[in-house]
Amino acid sequence: MIPPASVPSILLVEDAIHEAYLIKLALEKKSPSPPLHHVMDGRAAIDYLKGVGRYADRSLFPLPTVVILDLHLPGLHGLEVLAWIRAQPRFAELPVLIFTASIDPKQRSKAEALGATGYLEKPSGFEALMGTAAALRAHAMNGRVAYASA
Repeated sequence: MIPPASVPSILLVEDAIHEAYLIKLALEKKSPSPPLHHVMDGRAAIDYLKGVGRYADRSLFPLPTVVILDLHLPGLHGLEVLAWIRAQPRFAELPVLIFTASIDPKQRSKAEALGATGYLEKPSGFEALMGTAAALRAHAMNGRVAYASA
């Protein structure tokens, strides 16, 4: 189990830099916004959570209060990252929200079976993303799963 974080923070695992930028903008549009730490692939997400390599300094790279995880990542697939997270006892209760363009019901079922906290489809358009970002922000700040209609 993760010790409670003193400051809420989000780990965004997203390989598309433009999508990561839009998510960051949407999260920051309304305040308060928890700090967002972004990695671009599954291996970097695991290194971040382990606190190894460039992520060893927890004052710069704190443990997140929520992970927003894309599925289609280079190297390790998002479902492999989710399986790794759930295999770590200290991350058993870490909220992991799948945030993907995939509408494949098999992937959604597998994510749920692996212990995803939620599964959100990436909305099209910035305004719809704003509603989804509000749900993500609420989750990071309050430790609750909140869903917005897109």
